[in-house]
Amino acid sequence: MLSGDQGLPDGIRMARLAWSRLPTADGAAPLTEGPAASAPAAAAQDELFVGAVESLDYEVIENYAYREEQAQRSKFWVPYYIVLKWFFALLIGVGTGLAAIFINLAVENFSGWKFTLTFAIIQHSYFVGFLVYILLNLALVFSSVYIVTQFAPAAAGSGIPEIKGYLNGVDTHGILLFRTLVGKIFGSIGSVGGGLALGKEGPLVHTGACIASLLGQGGSAKYHLNSRWVQIFESDRDRRDLVSYFVSHAMSFFLRFHLLMYGFLLPY
Repeated sequence: MLSGDQGLPDGIRMARLAWSRLPTADGAAPLTEGPAASAPAAAAQDELFVGAVESLDYEVIENYAYREEQAQRSKFWVPYYIVLKWFFALLIGVGTGLAAIFINLAVENFSGWKFTLTFAIIQHSYFVGFLVYILLNLALVFSSVYIVTQFAPAAAGSGIPEIKGYLNGVDTHGILLFRTLVGKIFGSIGSVGGGLALGKEGPLVHTGACIASLLGQGGSAKYHLNSRWVQIFESDRDRRDLVSYFVSHAMSFFLRFHLLMYGFLLPY
């Protein structure tokens, strides 16, 4: 379980619960945790299991209410919808590119200040210079750790497994929020600037997916960064399309820079 976020389910507990639900070889009832699990405990386990698993609805349900809503829209709505969707596809690429430039500039500046200070101290004492170098790296790394554990737990890791799950209809709590976007950007700066053996390809995929999702829902209502003029993508299918636009761009990026295996395995 990711620390710092009580809304996320306990992965080990969920795995044990799912394993206990499997039937045995002799057709007996599934095993329960403990000597004799009571009915309230079993009901609580069922509620935990059902509440932790949520799927996205990518199908358009054509019923009377849907057709009535479509009939009330003006004739300019469809062209506006198409143009805005393509414009958002452009904004997703531009926004992710700006985020990548910001990450690169921040990492280069932090590294430059770190090496300049270390080389200046080494002229007087190798031990003190080595100690300062370690402390600076630890400060950057622990800043990234604090962001992931306290501010945005969903920003942990590369983010690619979560995005692949989202494209397949699995709704993981908090992976496309605005704070996850901020945590992913500054967490990448701290971890890469701190000298960890990490890359920026995976976090940039997650960053672009967050930008696509925020554009699709019209911004972030929690931080008052939203606009009603762009809140027309009300379905999970439309938001999934925007996220898939950027994932396809990411695949072409990996293939362009000779990361062939990474590009081919990303959709799977």
